[in-house]
Amino acid sequence: MKKYKDYIEVTQTFVRKFLSSGSGNPVIITLTDEDGYVLDLAGDPAIIETVRELGIGEGIGYSEHNGPSSVHLCLRHKRPFRLVGEDHYHHILQRMACYSAPFRSEDGLRILGTLSLMTDIEYEHPHLLALLCTMADSLEREMFTRKQNTQLQTLNQVLMDTKYHGSSLPTAAGGF
Repeated sequence: MKKYKDYIEVTQTFVRKFLSSGSGNPVIITLTDEDGYVLDLAGDPAIIETVRELGIGEGIGYSEHNGPSSVHLCLRHKRPFRLVGEDHYHHILQRMACYSAPFRSEDGLRILGTLSLMTDIEYEHPHLLALLCTMADSLEREMFTRKQNTQLQTLNQVLMDTKYHGSSLPTAAGGF
């Protein structure tokens, strides 16, 4: 869980901005790890309550044994996925539209987890998958930027701690 601390923080920022946009649509957004375990969820309280009644919450994993889910399919096929209505195995989820997009490691080779969105079927729209993919891309870029900033801060600290500064370097005999 510790390795995902920054991912959770960044995702929560994105989710707050998305939910505050005034869309009024009942949605829930989840973050999972590479094995499909829920790390964080946020969104409409009514949908969160329904999802928790189904036994879905932090620490719970999506797997093939539970029937198809957008999270499981996204991880398995390594691409964005959506399930709408009767695509769902569970009867209660047949009133829902679920979308999942992977987010990857810096080299783009390894999937680190998924961002997923669930909403009532009446709010289903293909653009929601595109929006989720954009959020996953933004998450990847933000994590890359944070890593670069940390490296630059470390380099700056090393330079500041070095005894030799530009003005105190020794000059060659008979200098310029």
